[in-house]
Amino acid sequence: MKILYSTMFVLLVSLLVVPAGMAQERGSLELTSTILREVEVKNEKGEVTTELVTVEKAMPGEELIVRVSYTNQGSEPAENLVIVNPVPDEMFYVAGSASGESVTAAFSIDGGKSFNVPEKLLVTDEEGKLNEAPPKAYTHVRFSRSRALNPGETGEVSFRAVLE
Repeated sequence: MKILYSTMFVLLVSLLVVPAGMAQERGSLELTSTILREVEVKNEKGEVTTELVTVEKAMPGEELIVRVSYTNQGSEPAENLVIVNPVPDEMFYVAGSASGESVTAAFSIDGGKSFNVPEKLLVTDEEGKLNEAPPKAYTHVRFSRSRALNPGETGEVSFRAVLE
């Protein structure tokens, strides 16, 4: 039985900031990647709530949350912000789980070379017929932010993935 420890989760988050009319300050965006799991916690009143905790180790079949938090450390708004996050090795993306405020998600099945919406990601089956790519085939998730990130403002994007 395979156990994956958090030190083995290597998230290569690449950040691309496309300036809109003015140059971005170098290093003005801070990113933090975290892999989380949902756990049920009972409070002192006996009520059960769900909390997110950092993953120490995970077992195959577990659904985890890949989250990228970001902060604009600069003095100018960050516009046209795009965060590209690979789906970690030994994990597969959970359909419909990409989320974040003011972002649109697109997906890649070719190692991050191209991105599109799920309906337009096509693969050829054994019979030569084109079909929509299954979420297990996704290699990267791209989040495009629709509004500027003001100085000092923070945000986060996330998706769920299952450890194989």
